[in-house]
Amino acid sequence: MSRFQSLFGLSARIPQQKMKPTGEWYPVLDASELLKPHHELLDQIRQCFGVPETVWTSTHGQLIQNFARRVQLLPTCEEGPPMELGGLIRLRLETVNHALKIRRGYMLPNGASTECISEQQEIWSFAVLSAALLHDIGISLADVMLIVKHHNGGESLWSLACGDLPAETSYHPDSNRVRSDKQCQALQLLVTGQLIPASALLWLSQYPDVFKLWLLMLSGRCAEAGILGEIITKADQYATAKPISRNWSGQRREGIHFQSSPPENTVEVMGQEST
Repeated sequence: MSRFQSLFGLSARIPQQKMKPTGEWYPVLDASELLKPHHELLDQIRQCFGVPETVWTSTHGQLIQNFARRVQLLPTCEEGPPMELGGLIRLRLETVNHALKIRRGYMLPNGASTECISEQQEIWSFAVLSAALLHDIGISLADVMLIVKHHNGGESLWSLACGDLPAETSYHPDSNRVRSDKQCQALQLLVTGQLIPASALLWLSQYPDVFKLWLLMLSGRCAEAGILGEIITKADQYATAKPISRNWSGQRREGIHFQSSPPENTVEVMGQEST
């Protein structure tokens, strides 16, 4: 039995009766439900920005919602048990939070005047947020394939590179055994372009120096991404050093219950029993 099969054999209780999964199939949730368990992290991230609420909602907040809607309850790609249902959202938000804290220690752009640093404060912070959130999404999506069950009972394969999962369907994830590094790199830029709001991309493009480093980071060229790559690398190391299940193991968060390890009993996977 694969690690993804083992993970998604666990039960996940969703507050609304109509949203409860049946067996190994998991419902497609909206962004508000997926992000509800992370409200404390989101509040900390929001406090790092001084932009008006309308700007936050249309750029920063919209990007985070787009990300959550796309990855749904996928786990992290980190090796070794336990795997956490919904862990990818949590890990990426924790990385964002750490990256923004690290960013406070830098006066960006380096060597610029006080006026320039003040004027570019928000765009540098947004570049950190978006790069920390998205820089590994190609790997995350390439590592998984989905089987989608439609309302008429039919099933089909679905790649998250194609778009969000259709509403009112359920899905069963499994590991992708044929993905390659080149595939991950291609998916990285493809999905980034799908998730980032057009207004945010336009904003970034108006600051060529920031935009260049941001593109390098999102292209997987971290070593060439200068100070932005340095910040994200430090944040990654801090976030992934913590136990994956430390927040959610055996706990109930906002009506969604996740377990950190599979139950002792046999899990049925795609019509077959595995142990």
